[in-house]
Amino acid sequence: MHFNRIYFIFGLLVFNLNLFSQTDVASIDLINFNSTATYGPGSGISVHINPLGIYKMDVPSALNTDNPNNNKFILELSDSLGNFNGTNILAEIYDFYT
Repeated sequence: MHFNRIYFIFGLLVFNLNLFSQTDVASIDLINFNSTATYGPGSGISVHINPLGIYKMDVPSALNTDNPNNNKFILELSDSLGNFNGTNILAEIYDFYT
């Protein structure tokens, strides 16, 4: 009976560790973007993302500045082939989470 209780507690511990664990690899899932709309110069866009994993925030006092020790999110357009060459940057955000 004593061993069953230990196995039960160990099982709950393993379950909770897996349930609330976070990956250490940073990735961004695209939730929503209307790619069928026609956008022109000066028009607004809305991109909904879900950042996953661990992101850098080594210098909290430097948030909202271009600090290499913090996050930098870049929104850019690709060319017609889907290549990103960095020349079509729409916005850059320097923050812990955007």
